[in-house]
Amino acid sequence: MAQAAVPVAIGATLVGTGISAYAARRKGQEEAAAAEFERQQLLIQEQMTRIAATQAETRRREDLVSSIETIQAIAAGRGVGLASPTLGAAIESARAGTERDIRIERLNYLTKAEQSAALAGQAGRKARYSLLAGDLSAASTIASGVSRAASFGFGR
Repeated sequence: MAQAAVPVAIGATLVGTGISAYAARRKGQEEAAAAEFERQQLLIQEQMTRIAATQAETRRREDLVSSIETIQAIAAGRGVGLASPTLGAAIESARAGTERDIRIERLNYLTKAEQSAALAGQAGRKARYSLLAGDLSAASTIASGVSRAASFGFGR
């Protein structure tokens, strides 16, 4: 009777091992899919941040042109010539301040974009390692299960 139970125990062990190995592999695949989705989202975020940097710069430059035109109109309304040193200094001050602000704002945007790119790289690595970890876990489960199943035949 005890010998009849050995094949059943071996079969049950191998079936359980197969199910556990499949679950380990699927877990790795699901984790990899989630990490890949995160990577894609971060790449989109990086692109959107770079676009926002360009849009902000364009808006600031348009504002600068408008400010310079306003300064020139006020000066002309007061009879100040366009070649006036005072007018030139006012325009240069507005231009220099705005250019500095543009550089700072653009740098802030680009820093955020680079952070997103770096995080996307990490998510990509996580996806690859999740697949590997799932496969290794499945292989370990199979090896352990086969070893347990084999031990039933030697336990007599």
